[in-house]
Amino acid sequence: MRTNRQYTIGILADDLTSAADGAGPFVERGLRAVVGRGRLPKEGATIVAVDSGSRSVAATQAAERVAELAAQLASSDILFKTVDSTLRGHVTAELEAAFKASGRKMLVFAPAFPAAGRTTVRGVQLVDGVPVAETAYGRDPVHPARHSRLVDFVTDTVGNVVILDAATQDDLDTQIAALPEPQSILWVGSPGMAVA
Repeated sequence: MRTNRQYTIGILADDLTSAADGAGPFVERGLRAVVGRGRLPKEGATIVAVDSGSRSVAATQAAERVAELAAQLASSDILFKTVDSTLRGHVTAELEAAFKASGRKMLVFAPAFPAAGRTTVRGVQLVDGVPVAETAYGRDPVHPARHSRLVDFVTDTVGNVVILDAATQDDLDTQIAALPEPQSILWVGSPGMAVA
């Protein structure tokens, strides 16, 4: 189901914390945001963040929820799919579902969050310099980080993908600002991307 509502920025998250973290940097800039749980909020705002509740369900159900919400947010000027900076959750299933349902031409994947010690070097997600799958996040009993290489999360069906390395917030800011046609991109990242 598509919606006729237009948002400047649509944020799609897998849990409530990520929805709030995704909207937070925009609120700090003086923009108004609303957060919905499981569906788009009835109240309108420039920034709309939606918690799909998908981290706590099976991957197939997560993909279905994300696809439905991504289609509803597809008319947003900017569409931002949050991921945990430690790559926990159903990252692959959700990226593929959001990309297909959004109709965007490119996916930019930048989960680095340098302020929290989470960086990306040569396409590998690191926590304090250690590949994420080799840290405690890789041993999480519920949602472990299964891979450290970002390319391992992107299926062939996604198509045009750009993976950004970032050791600092300035790295993220510079690279994101340089990408043309931001409205044609599905932006995938953590709070570091939202800050950029």
